[in-house]
Amino acid sequence: MKVIFGAVLLSISQALWAGDFEDGVAAFVGQDYATALSKFLSAAQQGTRRAQYVLGLMYSEGLGVSPDQAESIRWHKLAAEQGDNDAQVSLGYGYYMGRGIEQNYKEAAKWYGLAARQGDADAKIRLSGMYLDGLGVVKDSAEGVRLLKSAALQGNPKAQTLLGAFYLEGLHVVQDYVESSRWHQMAAQQGSATSQMSLGTMYFNGRGVMKDVNEALRLFKLASQQGNKEAQKRLGLAYALGFGELQNHVLAHMWLNIAASQGDGESIKARDFVAKQMTNQQIVDAQRMARECVNSGFKKCD
Repeated sequence: MKVIFGAVLLSISQALWAGDFEDGVAAFVGQDYATALSKFLSAAQQGTRRAQYVLGLMYSEGLGVSPDQAESIRWHKLAAEQGDNDAQVSLGYGYYMGRGIEQNYKEAAKWYGLAARQGDADAKIRLSGMYLDGLGVVKDSAEGVRLLKSAALQGNPKAQTLLGAFYLEGLHVVQDYVESSRWHQMAAQQGSATSQMSLGTMYFNGRGVMKDVNEALRLFKLASQQGNKEAQKRLGLAYALGFGELQNHVLAHMWLNIAASQGDGESIKARDFVAKQMTNQQIVDAQRMARECVNSGFKKCD
């Protein structure tokens, strides 16, 4: 949530705001939440919609005030009614989850729709899901996919990953491996671990792309370094079997051990099988490397 606040306040600070709102932004950046709350409240009461939106976030997260979801919704509704797309998405989420207000899918779809029409990619993704599931709207897979594509074409990696998965599995669309690889490629380039893992699998199997085991391993490694346990398992198995490059039991054990620590049963079995082909010192080295890899936030994993 602090990341979201940071992005919100950065976009706000780049505009020429003055008075209480500007003072609220300065106080928030300085982590003086009580003062920030007071300043935002003053600006919100004067009708400043961004102040109303940020005030709603502070009540939601309990920053400078006790958490109060109903009060959060009240301020977000005021901002949403003035056309603030972020507030519209937040209000839609409140209705969708029944958070601070009675659950109402129809109202959720309404507010997501208003934000989507303003070009909000997150709103398009959320509304897409409602059309695909028939929640609050008449079920319409074509409209759901259209909204998802619209968000994906804006460069949203989550939408691109979802489209890649849909085309790969033939969900809501006609199965198309080439189209799947295209969307996964876009998301993978933006750092989506899920798409990196999926695209890596497609390169490994030559599905939708030319078979390229080394490219598959590169993508598995990128996803593994973000904590994706499925990619970690596949990378470990590749090292164990010697795909793409020389067989390396130590690296195989390291990645399988990391995936196993996340509760992957297949990785546990594979790690223990690889261990039977290693010396005691190799196992100790692999365990040390796994520990260093995890403790470094996956920056020291070679």
